[in-house]
Amino acid sequence: MARRQAGGQAQTGLPFPRFLGQGQPGGVVSGPSALALRREQRQALMERLQSDGARIAAHYGLTCRGIVAERPGVVGHYGICYEDGLIKIRLQHATRGTPLKYSSLVSTLCHELAHLKFFDHQEGFRRFYARLLAWARAQGIYRPRGVASAPECSLTPAERREILHSFRAALDGSAPSPAAEPPARGQLTLFPDGAS
Repeated sequence: MARRQAGGQAQTGLPFPRFLGQGQPGGVVSGPSALALRREQRQALMERLQSDGARIAAHYGLTCRGIVAERPGVVGHYGICYEDGLIKIRLQHATRGTPLKYSSLVSTLCHELAHLKFFDHQEGFRRFYARLLAWARAQGIYRPRGVASAPECSLTPAERREILHSFRAALDGSAPSPAAEPPARGQLTLFPDGAS
């Protein structure tokens, strides 16, 4: 998405504003869905996001002017980072008006925080964004639902550590850890008595 100046117009080089979202200028939806997220919900979500965003930004030495909620009804983007360091995050679903999952909000927050260092979506940005998410996950801030985080996950703690180590090695560019010891012969046998 194009970077925006604090004044609001996207820097697209075009003499007219971009049209985002469901056929309306600026991607704005009006009506009851735009008002579905109550003031108390918005305030609670924003307090939590601001606190978590401050922790992430401080850990990486990022200067963020503020994290605020995007105005209700905006559906053209999940978040936006302005040149002056202000970040706006959309808190609600585009059509239902219900709150977005907190893990989605944190992912968007990390994406926009990464724009404080990289103003594009090139390799450096993607690697930094992945580092922000990995740190947020390690701190318990980012907790998406998925196979690895499900209570019924069959991975052992050692397997989880190996996956995490491989992920971190890929981010750091360091060599992967030595391969685990190969399984014993009995673990590879599908049929008893050597029949195959």
